[in-house]
Amino acid sequence: MGKVTLTVKKAKNLQTIQLHKPYWCDKYSVKVNGENADLRITRKWKKGDVIELNLDMRPRLVEANPLVEEAKNQVAVMRGPIVYCLEGQDIQGDCRISDIALPADIQLKEVAMTIEGHSFTALEGDAIVTNNKTWDNQTLYRELSKPSSQKVRIRLIPYYAWDNRGIQDMSLWLNLAR
Repeated sequence: MGKVTLTVKKAKNLQTIQLHKPYWCDKYSVKVNGENADLRITRKWKKGDVIELNLDMRPRLVEANPLVEEAKNQVAVMRGPIVYCLEGQDIQGDCRISDIALPADIQLKEVAMTIEGHSFTALEGDAIVTNNKTWDNQTLYRELSKPSSQKVRIRLIPYYAWDNRGIQDMSLWLNLAR
């Protein structure tokens, strides 16, 4: 949950407080001084009243408009308003980012992580290896190989945290396996 706490400092002439639920939030709860409330709160306010807004921050896959040709059959991962990305070192085994796809029903688990002293929530789940053949630098084309059903563990980090662990591949838009 994304928790927002507001404390009333001055209550003179204050009658209504209207909170906003962001578009990305499916579930939320509001409490005033520990009691359930709604997004629009009309009451006699006093100094020290506390409003808590809890926003569901579940991970979800998002797709681009079909007019964005470069992102066709790809998805980005968001948790609340935060966009996530995949760095090469966060793929288990010897796979490249371009060789994996996220299942449409991927289950992403929130895990605590720290990079360079900064703590945040990372997401872990099982992706699918779509290509387990390597290319040599002499071949421009080859016959399409059978799809793989091999799974690989991945970790996604917030986009703002990438490029802090050395030079490596990174992608925000990831292939989708339907």
